[in-house]
Amino acid sequence: MTNQIANDTFAVSAEASASIHEHGVVILHSSNGCIYSSNEIGARIWRRVAEKSPIKAIIDEIRNKYELAHSVAHDHVTRFLAELEQHALIYRQEEL
Repeated sequence: MTNQIANDTFAVSAEASASIHEHGVVILHSSNGCIYSSNEIGARIWRRVAEKSPIKAIIDEIRNKYELAHSVAHDHVTRFLAELEQHALIYRQEEL
């Protein structure tokens, strides 16, 4: 599943609202009342998904910012996106 994510485009669910702060992000899923939180890297990924940035660009940004090997950045970003999708905080957009 996570290998395919790098080729997909995501959007933030209408039921998710986020508050980004200097140490990370807090996300509320309004229909189920669950609150999720993540660190600074998660906040950076969330912000880029909200901007509808390509996943490959997000991976490159994380790799460069945190001086990670491409495979490590790819793994972290795709796993985080898979978790967000599993909790219905983001969804895959269809290609036009």
